Amino acid sequence: MSQVVDPGADFDPLMYELIVVGCGPAGLAATLFAVRQRMKVAVIGKEIGGQAIHSTHVENYLGFEGIAGEGLVERFEKQLAEQFIEFIRDEVAKIEYGQGCYELETTQGAFIRSRTVIFPPA
Repeated sequence: MSQVVDPGADFDPLMYELIVVGCGPAGLAATLFAVRQRMKVAVIGKEIGGQAIHSTHVENYLGFEGIAGEGLVERFEKQLAEQFIEFIRDEVAKIEYGQGCYELETTQGAFIRSRTVIFPPA
């Protein structure tokens, strides 16, 4: 997916428009909606599906009367594979805001910047 950039505008190719912390169902849904709006998105998390991958049976999930967690996550992966999303398999150690953006540091020492961050409550 290409991005049109105004040559006179401040543009940072390493800056994301959105970083989603967590690869569970809510984080992945937010990611999918953002990507469909043509945003540059990264997702940070250990494994796609979050806790759902470890569930033997998921009930009350919209569109399903019941489904195995592994099957649900397989559907997530299939749908997301069709999109341009950068998955960062790590955890966030620190989030700071300054100079108009958020800077996230991962447990492996990477620094990632974004204008917006979605993260689960502590």
